[in-house]
Amino acid sequence: MKKRLCLWMTFILLFVFNFNSFLYATPLSTTEEAAIQIKGVMDLIEKNYVGKEVSIQQLLDGALKGIFNTLDDYSTYYTEEEYQKFTEGVSGEFIGIGVEMKKYPNHIEITRVFPDSPAQKAGIQAGDHILEVEGEPVSKYTFDQISKKIRGPINTQVILTLKRGNQQVKASVIRQPIKINPITMCTLSELLKEESNEELSSLLYVQISEFNGQTVEAFDEVLEYVEKNQIKGILFDVRNNPGGILSQVIQVCKKIIPKGPIVYTINKNGDHRVAYSYLEKAFIPMVVLVNEYSASAAEIFASALQDSGVGKLVGEKTFGKGIVQRLYQNKNGGYFKMTTEEYLTRNKNHIHGKGIEPDFQVEGSYLIDKDNPEQTKKDVQLKKGYEVLRKWVHTKF
Repeated sequence: MKKRLCLWMTFILLFVFNFNSFLYATPLSTTEEAAIQIKGVMDLIEKNYVGKEVSIQQLLDGALKGIFNTLDDYSTYYTEEEYQKFTEGVSGEFIGIGVEMKKYPNHIEITRVFPDSPAQKAGIQAGDHILEVEGEPVSKYTFDQISKKIRGPINTQVILTLKRGNQQVKASVIRQPIKINPITMCTLSELLKEESNEELSSLLYVQISEFNGQTVEAFDEVLEYVEKNQIKGILFDVRNNPGGILSQVIQVCKKIIPKGPIVYTINKNGDHRVAYSYLEKAFIPMVVLVNEYSASAAEIFASALQDSGVGKLVGEKTFGKGIVQRLYQNKNGGYFKMTTEEYLTRNKNHIHGKGIEPDFQVEGSYLIDKDNPEQTKKDVQLKKGYEVLRKWVHTKF
C-alpha cells in the first residue's frame, strides 16, 4: 500500500514538474512571446481555478503588479483606486472636510484641523474622537473605509458624531476642495524664544514638507513675505521631506538659484536634459537643514543651493535617491510609475545610493514645536543652522 502511495505521489510531482518545464522550456526573447504566455495562464485560470471568483481585470492587475515588482523600489503599477490616492498625495488637493486623523487601538482621533477648512467652520477641533459617520459606528469599519466615507463628492454633506471630553457633539460638514500647504514659515524669533538677539526677527524659518502640486504657489507667498518684511536670511528645513514633483522643485529653484543649471536628467539612451535658472543675481543668504530622510526632490533643492554657492547644508547626509519616475497610462486605463532617468546635480554629481554630504555635519532629530519652546531648544540641527545662517548673513563664507 505504501509503495503504491509513493508511486502515486511521484506521478503527481512528475506531472507538476513537467507542466512547469513546459512553461519555462524556452527563454522568452520578445514581449509578444511573453504576452502569449500570460494569456495562456489567464485562460487556464479562468477555465480551471476553483477558489474565490477572480475577474479578468483582477488577474491583469496582479500580472502587471508582478511585472513592476521585478523593477526597482520606485516603479509601481496602480489600480484605479490606488492611482486616485497617489495623485491626491502628489497634487496636494482632494475633496474632503480638511482634517488629519490617527487610528488608536480603541478610537480614531482628529489630530489636525486645517485652517479655513469646512471642518474648522463646523467647529471640529483637534483632539475630538470620531464615534460615528452618518450614524454608523466607526467600529464597524477599517480606517481606510472610514476615510473614504468622510470624503465624497464636492458640496455634499457628511454628519460626524464626536466625543469631546465627556460630551458628544454632532457636526454637519459640507465637503469642499482641500489644498495641503506643504510650507510652514515663521521668524526664528518665534522658534528660538530663549535667544535675545534682535536679529532673529529678520531671519525666516521655512519648512518644506514635500514638493507637491501646491508648493510653487505657497513658495511665492514666502518670497512676498521676504520682500515686505526685509528678511535678511532664510533657514530652510527639508528634513524628512521625501521629495515630490520634479517640475515643482525646479520652479522653486528658479526663484532663488543664480543663473546656471539646476539639475540634469539622463535617460536610458544617455540623452541629457537640463533645467536652467536665469536669475541674474543671487538671492539672500540661505541655509538648508537636511537629514537621512531628505530625498529625491528635496535633494535636488539642497544640492542646487549647495552647488551654486548661495547656501550651506547643515545636518546629516541625505537619503540618496537620484532617479526620476514618470507616470504612464496603459490602454486598459491602468496607470504606472516607472523609473526612466537618473539626475545629476548642478555640478554633475551622481548622488543615487550616495546622498549629499552637508557642509556642517550635525547629528540630531527634528524636535521643533512652536508651542513647546523647551523641546525646540533640544533641536541641535536647528540651533546650528541658525548659527551658520547668522554668520553667513554677516560675513559670507
